[in-house]
Amino acid sequence: MLISHRHHRNELDQLVEEYASHRLSRRVFLQRAVATGLSVSAATALLAACGEASPPAVDVLNVWGGEEQASFTAVVAPFTKANNIAVNVEATRDLDATLTSRIRGNNPPDIAILPNPGKMQQLAKQNKLVRLDKFLNMSKLRSDYASSWTDLGTYNGGFYALF
Repeated sequence: MLISHRHHRNELDQLVEEYASHRLSRRVFLQRAVATGLSVSAATALLAACGEASPPAVDVLNVWGGEEQASFTAVVAPFTKANNIAVNVEATRDLDATLTSRIRGNNPPDIAILPNPGKMQQLAKQNKLVRLDKFLNMSKLRSDYASSWTDLGTYNGGFYALF
């Protein structure tokens, strides 16, 4: 076994042990599993193996209502079905206040649909966002999107959002 593989396996073993002993929430487990290099599907499988009673969930905070919300729900339905992951949507008309409150309460959403790159940069500067380039295939992303789109989601060399 390569040392790098042994190291990753030890990281995952420790992660599972911490989750199984209830020292980690499901959200923190998923975040750390993805940051370690697991896909969401693999992390979900690990949760199931740990006796997770309900399917894992992703919390999405946005400002949509009516038809926009219905369209978003329709778009994520295939993901939910394929991965057995619930998508909990919280809509608010005051995203800034709700997001600030949830961050201060140590209960941030997994995903926030931010209104503009300025808000993303502000949160990235405060270390309140997860760098997506740590686990996304950036080569694929760059081939699928014009650089102007990826540049909007970049702050200090890190990729944080896709607008």
